[in-house]
Amino acid sequence: MVKVGFPITKPVKSVEYMWVNHLKLDGDTVTGKLDQDPDFRPDLKYGRTVSFMESQIIDWAIRYKGRQYGHFTTRVLIKGHPKDEAEMKKILSDDPYPPGFK
Repeated sequence: MVKVGFPITKPVKSVEYMWVNHLKLDGDTVTGKLDQDPDFRPDLKYGRTVSFMESQIIDWAIRYKGRQYGHFTTRVLIKGHPKDEAEMKKILSDDPYPPGFK
């Protein structure tokens, strides 16, 4: 699974970041299915197939032996939110890299 920045124009010109899974790579183009509903892209919905450039990927996540690895943005965003942090620590690995990955 990867986190991808999709352009938005409303409420301001910016980027909305969403998780995408079931990935296929064809050159520099990646295709996958949205793993969430967007807040600012009414043209996109959970489960919809999307295509994007490799350069739009800002994070990755994998599940290995019941633990979630990667999730670098999640690890930063949950700090200061004790309830969310406690819930995420149940599934996130202590080290963001899987054993033998470094």
